[in-house]
Amino acid sequence: MKGAGVQEAAARRLVCIILPTYNEAENVAVVIPAIFAQARRLPQHELKVLVVDDNSPDGTQARIRRLMVRFPGLHLITGQRRGLGDAYRRGMAYACRILKADLIFEMDADLQHPPAFIPRFVALAEGGFSLVIGSRFAPGGDTPHISFRRRLLSRLG
Repeated sequence: MKGAGVQEAAARRLVCIILPTYNEAENVAVVIPAIFAQARRLPQHELKVLVVDDNSPDGTQARIRRLMVRFPGLHLITGQRRGLGDAYRRGMAYACRILKADLIFEMDADLQHPPAFIPRFVALAEGGFSLVIGSRFAPGGDTPHISFRRRLLSRLG
């Protein structure tokens, strides 16, 4: 039944992970496959990753384009470097307008946010929470590989 498969695919909700990047060529090679590995744990959802790169000089965009061949759900938008907040705004606008995402997650590409938490966050969002926040300062959170200065800035933020 060809029609049933089309209806089933249409019923899947779209989850978009936004990754702002600047000089993250090495990290994206690790984090993007790790994110897409979570798709098998989200059978009722379609998973997309949107990289918002601010013209990194280290080859991040070239690395992303190579990964796009392997991961059809990987998208890239580029722009001038105007800060993290601007990158997130551009990513959210694209995720809503172009990708038509049902759920949007923001992650850093620096390997500080474990992709293994994505299915749990999706379950919480689908379970009635309109906002789900992961924090290294929540019970069970950790800051194993960041400097004191960065930890302090994160705590103040």
